[in-house]
Amino acid sequence: MRKISIVILFSLLHVLGFAQEKILAIKNVSVIDVKNNKIQANTVVLIKGDKITAINKKVSIPKEAIVIDGTGKYLIPGLWDMHTHTLHVERIEAFFPLFIANGITGIRDMAMPLENLELLKQWRREIKSGHRIGL
Repeated sequence: MRKISIVILFSLLHVLGFAQEKILAIKNVSVIDVKNNKIQANTVVLIKGDKITAINKKVSIPKEAIVIDGTGKYLIPGLWDMHTHTLHVERIEAFFPLFIANGITGIRDMAMPLENLELLKQWRREIKSGHRIGL
């Protein structure tokens, strides 16, 4: 009976969203430390779910992690474009993916009419749900 209870408990935890989050490990990457103006070469970055949990040269990579070899690559914090004119319906499908591809994770649009505020909220919901590329 106890074994059945444990199986049911783990099943319920999975259904309720308490299952273990995926772990991503980026190894041998050069991390740009903008706070200290340094490059940390051959670093391991661990990401659990949507949170960075470790940035260190001596991190042990869990067996269940998805591993990306970052040799010869750089990892930087997301960039901001503080003066754009892109939040127009006819431009958004092309511009959001281009921002992400170029490391821009935040923008400030300088010309969006206030009547498009509901459309902006819709785009944010679509990004959060994974139906639109963005962060």
